Amino acid sequence: MFTKYHGIGLRDFDKDGKLQTIACLNDSITYRVLEEKGSEVRVVTSLGKVGWADKADFMPADKAVDHFTAELKKTPEEAGLYQKRAYAYELQGKFNEALRDMNDTIHHAYNDPFSWNQRAGFYLANGYVKMLAIDDLNEAIQRRPGSGLLLANRGYVYAMRKDYDNARRDLEDACLYEPHRPASWNNRGLVLFLKGDFNRALADFAVAENMNPHNAHVLLNRARMLATCKEAKYRDGKKAVELAKQALLMEPNPSREFFDALAAAYAETGNFAEALRLQNEVLRDPPRLVPRQEKVS
Repeated sequence: MFTKYHGIGLRDFDKDGKLQTIACLNDSITYRVLEEKGSEVRVVTSLGKVGWADKADFMPADKAVDHFTAELKKTPEEAGLYQKRAYAYELQGKFNEALRDMNDTIHHAYNDPFSWNQRAGFYLANGYVKMLAIDDLNEAIQRRPGSGLLLANRGYVYAMRKDYDNARRDLEDACLYEPHRPASWNNRGLVLFLKGDFNRALADFAVAENMNPHNAHVLLNRARMLATCKEAKYRDGKKAVELAKQALLMEPNPSREFFDALAAAYAETGNFAEALRLQNEVLRDPPRLVPRQEKVS
């Protein structure tokens, strides 16, 4: 599901039963529907926020390109509409069109650090040279030097390039500047895991999960460690399967790494047939995969 415009309020009840706005949906990511009730839907965002919103404020992903194209005819200078249409194109596998709209987003919001951040994410997710993502994140951080989110993202890209020294530097800063962000601790935990510092990695994952138990990427990294850690005492295949399935249910548009983690978790439990099935299906058609016997809207 896509939001039709910025500023849609996501609502939920607090511990006293009072309805409150828990998030303003200003990003351009898709939302997974968890439940429908009358004119409202309960959704989970890419950052793990769960709440209720008006069904009329959302639309199916396959309608999004046409919707944002029509909106851009009315307001062709609005950068956020190009960004939203870029994600819609990306879901359709139209990567050239998506990149064109990402470029237009930056053209119309050149000094907005998060325009550069979003294109960096596109580069990383779609197999472009990771250096392009670093370049865009450098531009973003130059515009907002103390952003824990941007530093956490650049640290993650460095980690994917196996540049662990730069990754750790960025992630230490991210945890220092914005310690309330789960991404800072989660990504630092990933780097610690990759470097073999398993106890500290688990501690960072625990901090991130306590902050936001619905964050798909936190669940993913814990599952990956429990399934693949080279020290047997840290592995727990059954728990890894549980976490990997939860991550898939929480992530609106899961990438291949989510299914790889679930396959690794099944392999750790000895269920090699299911692991092989997942790996084969990932090669064929990853965007439409869901865990077997899981009902997802």
